[in-house]
Amino acid sequence: MTNNTILQVFLVVAIVFINGAYGFEKQCFHDDADAPDVFTLVMRAQISTGVAMQIMALNGASNAPTNCKSVQTGSVNELVIKYKTSSVTQTTPNLSTNDCFVSYSAPTFSLKVAVQGIPGFVQITDQLYYVDCNTSMADAGFQSLSGVNIANDKTFYTAVTRNDRVTMQLIKVGLPNAGSVLSSPVLLGQKVRVRVIYYLDPAATNGEYPIGIHNYDLTVGPGSAESGRVKLIKDDGCTLTRTPFDLLTTFAYKPSLSHPRRPNQQVFETGAFNIVMFATPTSKQLHFKVRYSAECYSDDDPKCFDKLAYCEELRKKRATDDEGNTTLSLNIEIAMPGETPIEQDVGSVNHLKAKECVADKTYWILAVLLGIALLIVTMVGMYVFCRLQTEQQRVEMVQEKTGF
Repeated sequence: MTNNTILQVFLVVAIVFINGAYGFEKQCFHDDADAPDVFTLVMRAQISTGVAMQIMALNGASNAPTNCKSVQTGSVNELVIKYKTSSVTQTTPNLSTNDCFVSYSAPTFSLKVAVQGIPGFVQITDQLYYVDCNTSMADAGFQSLSGVNIANDKTFYTAVTRNDRVTMQLIKVGLPNAGSVLSSPVLLGQKVRVRVIYYLDPAATNGEYPIGIHNYDLTVGPGSAESGRVKLIKDDGCTLTRTPFDLLTTFAYKPSLSHPRRPNQQVFETGAFNIVMFATPTSKQLHFKVRYSAECYSDDDPKCFDKLAYCEELRKKRATDDEGNTTLSLNIEIAMPGETPIEQDVGSVNHLKAKECVADKTYWILAVLLGIALLIVTMVGMYVFCRLQTEQQRVEMVQEKTGF
């Protein structure tokens, strides 16, 4: 080996040692094209198959993955963040969709990033970097940083269980009590809506799980069995089926009933439709069932099922892709006009209790009272008759003695 070759190998080893295994660098500076209070932080890493394939910001509180990720430029992955100190806000990337969880303590803003060997996964072998930008003193050039193996980071928290839940309700349409949850049997012909509420765990952090749901495949039947059911909303969540129930509008997002006006909940409702009874001799019930799946969107974005293009895209997908969907069910009794109401049972299919109508006891009580009254009247009549007879006999005896 020549002296030149030895020198080249030595220089390569020295560079790798100085720059770290991933060659991760950062530079903090003010771009003259930006406002005076906006500063730029550039992070970059040489692409290395299976070692350094992507830079991703981590949630500073929970270390959860985020959507704030690097862009590949040639053989380098680069993540650029612009920060406005006067408003303490990240301006680039878009904060609503790519929050990098930048923290600020004047004059420095900072964040935590992971250099991933495989994009889409966080592995025990990935490297963790704490990156800061001192806005009072710009970097002269790119600065090499040393990473920490994720396995050695003591700030990762134990996973917790979040208590998010989804419920389905039947809502009254029209006065009185429009918009109220129906808690008694529904009259035949009553106008109603189906409402689905997604309750979010208030302790969950932004981006921890989707904040919305897509409702589809709404069916109704005389019972929980699959046979004999009528499809009101098809698998794509948008197309309606014309039925005697006359549902004309699919699920729509209700911002007036949702977060932030009603904290930690997202509400979705169908259009109004009629209560119709199935012509089966064994049941006076309606069993509603809907499927839903989580959707990722922000509060400010139009909801996916409000977009016709999205619905068109789902027409083919929903029929074959059931992964991740969940089913809700709701059971109600139907009351005929003039019937005495009985309590509605709403809940899981396994806990449904069918109830039969019972005869009204009012008429029996009235008949008994009338019978007693008639008996009293009869007894009084007999008493009066007997008294009159006795008095008549006494008068006749007096007349005979006096000769009158």
